[in-house]
Amino acid sequence: MFKTPKAARLYFLLAALFLMLPALMSLYKGETGRFVVAAGKLSQEPFKGTIIYMHRHSLEGAFGFVVNKQLDLSTFDGPAFIKEADIPVFWGGPVKFPHEIYILERIDNPPYVLVKKLGAMEEENAEILSFIKASIVAGEGKYKVLAGYAGWGHLQLESEFIRGNWTTVNPDLALVFSLDVDQAESWARQLSKANKERPLKETKIF
Repeated sequence: MFKTPKAARLYFLLAALFLMLPALMSLYKGETGRFVVAAGKLSQEPFKGTIIYMHRHSLEGAFGFVVNKQLDLSTFDGPAFIKEADIPVFWGGPVKFPHEIYILERIDNPPYVLVKKLGAMEEENAEILSFIKASIVAGEGKYKVLAGYAGWGHLQLESEFIRGNWTTVNPDLALVFSLDVDQAESWARQLSKANKERPLKETKIF
């Protein structure tokens, strides 16, 4: 009876694992949908005292938005239609700031956060922001406008977790969409919540 040499079997095993690798990597969701909170070791700007809603996190990288750092529009040098909209705008992160504008929309059934990026058509953008302003005036709590985003490359966020720069906590959608946020107070509250959850998180290997 013919037997496959050990080297050939090992080759086929490695080939199978290689073919399965993309699928296995796609299963890793990391901190997607959670708050990533600046820890005490992260004491320098621009991320000092920040809370990030992590929109997407995989082994290939991470993408999210700072939700507790409102911009002073009197010094904002991004698109003119943002100032003209006369609505609160938040610093989403240093990547593509201040030129890329994002909108977070709250979906309630089931609850999740929808992310939209504004395009290049200023007239269309002005109409969108006018609609959002009406929603804000009505007190619906459904939208947040941000300039820029926070991004990490391949395994970069994991390495920052290991260094103690960040901790995580379950998200508070009311905070995600709050337009009246005290940065220091909100950060301290979420950091305290994260510290209480830490015994559960210590079993997770990054």
